[in-house]
Amino acid sequence: MDVIDFLPLDPILSSFRAIYKQCQNVKRNEKQCKRIALIVQKLEEMLKSIKEKDSNQISENLNSALLEVKPVLDSAVELIKKCTDANVMTAMTKAQNYQEEFNKLNERFSDVILTVFNAMHEQLEKEKKKLARKESKMAKKKTKIAQKTANMAQMEAEMDQKKAEMAQKEAEMAPKEEEMAQMEAKMAEKEAKMSQKETKMSQMEAEFSQKEAKIAQKAAKMSQMEAEFSQKEAKIAQKEVKMSEKEDEFSQKEAKMSQKEAKMSEKEAEMSEKEAEMSQKEAKMSEKEDKMSEKEAEMSEKEAEMSQMEAELAQKEAKMSQKEAEMFKKEAKMSEKEDKMSEKEAEISKKEAKMSEKEDKISEKEAEISEKEAEMSQMEAELAQKEAKMSQKEAEMFKKEAKMSEKEDKMSEKEAEVSKKEAEMSEKEAEMSQMEAKLAQMEAEMAQMDRTLALQQERIHSLKAKTMFILLCCCAVTVTVYIKK
Repeated sequence: MDVIDFLPLDPILSSFRAIYKQCQNVKRNEKQCKRIALIVQKLEEMLKSIKEKDSNQISENLNSALLEVKPVLDSAVELIKKCTDANVMTAMTKAQNYQEEFNKLNERFSDVILTVFNAMHEQLEKEKKKLARKESKMAKKKTKIAQKTANMAQMEAEMDQKKAEMAQKEAEMAPKEEEMAQMEAKMAEKEAKMSQKETKMSQMEAEFSQKEAKIAQKAAKMSQMEAEFSQKEAKIAQKEVKMSEKEDEFSQKEAKMSQKEAKMSEKEAEMSEKEAEMSQKEAKMSEKEDKMSEKEAEMSEKEAEMSQMEAELAQKEAKMSQKEAEMFKKEAKMSEKEDKMSEKEAEISKKEAKMSEKEDKISEKEAEISEKEAEMSQMEAELAQKEAKMSQKEAEMFKKEAKMSEKEDKMSEKEAEVSKKEAEMSEKEAEMSQMEAKLAQMEAEMAQMDRTLALQQERIHSLKAKTMFILLCCCAVTVTVYIKK
């Protein structure tokens, strides 16, 4: 809107008061003066609504229309003053001249009223468009805040679930740790007893037992790694199946959204047609301008509230990120504890098996020690063979480790692809939620527009009555002029 220096309305309003006073003292042409007073009264009602506005809200067209009002009022004051001051003789000689001046003055008033009315209507249309843009911006901000609050609520619910799971795991781990401590104490006692019996056999079997223990550990580790890789592959296959299903669902949703957008475009076209019809019928300018000023004040308050809500959401997001970091740390610690507990359980089971075997062997070996002294030469030969076999097994284990490393690299690549797909799906879900929020917003706006249309029709009827009254006054003036001529 082009804004210029606004013309003060106080001189115009003072001219209205001067006309009212002069009409009370009129001695000739009373009917013409009263008609002028009625027209001036209607014009004053229109200009009082303009006076309540800020000077920055007045358009250039309206300001130029107001500049045309003051000269017409001044000429009306002069003409009415002539009718009050004239005596009988001068009134009879100049009656025809006064009648012509009244006719010209009525025409000028009708032109001025039409120009002011058109300028006010144009300004109101511009203000309505501006307010509609502000309302659309506020609606978008509200949808964003609603989405953020929903995301925050989901994150808080997930955090609560994770905390509950962590508490359950800690409660389950506590009795296991106590059992492990008791078992370790029993094993310590048994080992103390067996250490006394194994002092004689430890020297002969030390080297061989160490090698067997290393091979058993490597085999156990390899079996564990193979089991883990098989589990990961199964999980990745399941994720790929789920991702394909989600992609199908999203394609269906996108098709539905396209249909909804087409329907909404049709509805928008219908609403634009209705708005065009209503813009032609709108008339009561003062009431609408008051409502527009109130709406602008409400919009400014809403914008302040929206900024506060956005700041609070930013603080909540920062807190949620901190909580998530703490939860990830706790989960890492719990996974480490579980791994340690599983390792301890495996070691204890191995020790118990070895202890039972050793007890049996010791009872046998105590009787066979004398025989084994003769068989030590044979044992040395067998150890040499076993060492050769162990070297072969170690070579095979190295090959398996190389294959497992290759599998790990492939699995990491697959996990990266899955993470990318999940990120893309999350983005699509966010876009779908935004589209749904926009649809809901547009439906609400349609309902509001229907209500405003009903109110505007009522206002149009009242304004039509007023304009018809003004036009009837103008017609009456012109008819009286022609009759007297």
